[in-house]
Amino acid sequence: MRKARLEAQRDGQDSFSPPAFADAAEDKDAIEIVANEKDIFSIQGAILRDQIELLRSQKPHLQEQIQADTEQGNAGKKQLDLIRQQIERYEKLFRQGLGTQNNDFQYRVLEANQEANVWRLLSDVSRLQMQSGDLDFKIQEVEAAFKRQVAMALQETHDRLNELEVTLPAAIKIRDVKLQYAGGAQGGKHLITITRMRNVRAVVLDANETTPVEPGDVIDIKNEMPRVLPHDEAMARSQSYKTGETQTGETRGPISR
Repeated sequence: MRKARLEAQRDGQDSFSPPAFADAAEDKDAIEIVANEKDIFSIQGAILRDQIELLRSQKPHLQEQIQADTEQGNAGKKQLDLIRQQIERYEKLFRQGLGTQNNDFQYRVLEANQEANVWRLLSDVSRLQMQSGDLDFKIQEVEAAFKRQVAMALQETHDRLNELEVTLPAAIKIRDVKLQYAGGAQGGKHLITITRMRNVRAVVLDANETTPVEPGDVIDIKNEMPRVLPHDEAMARSQSYKTGETQTGETRGPISR
């Protein structure tokens, strides 16, 4: 389930279709896992979309500022050209003795102020364009960070599944061995024999749980364990369980189930 969800996120899919499992519709654990993975897919997708939308929502405002400053800069350049034309005309009058040095100085100051204003507007436009480019970079960074996170989680999931494919069969065998040698194996047979004296001779009779007994009977009950492979026995020994083919007990009196 997790692998399927992560692969959908890695591929940028808008929806998540869980894989089909046998009897999944009746398995409460499977239903809960499906619901949990769908919630994670929905929540993480919503968070990613909100982060990207927040960054993208800032671009229109920046574009408006860029356009406004560009227009102001163009208007400022036209004013600067007019001021310079006026300075050139006044210089001719000043050479002819028809102007004053004070007026010429004021025109020079006005030119410098207007030029500084134009350069300030051009600098603002450049700064705003860099901010717009930074937003595109941040959007790509958010998407890349999410994909890296998904890729790492997917790799961990692959490793975990591969590990389970190796360890699960052995774990099942160890569990079965534990059940067998702890007396909890299901389906084990009870081998029951009754030793009874007849004419001063001991006779061994095969019996079952319902065989009637007589005073003096010796009842031998053995639990027949399924045969296990040698490596399973080794695993069982490593878990501190005693190995053996049978467990034997002796009692006298009627047999109880």
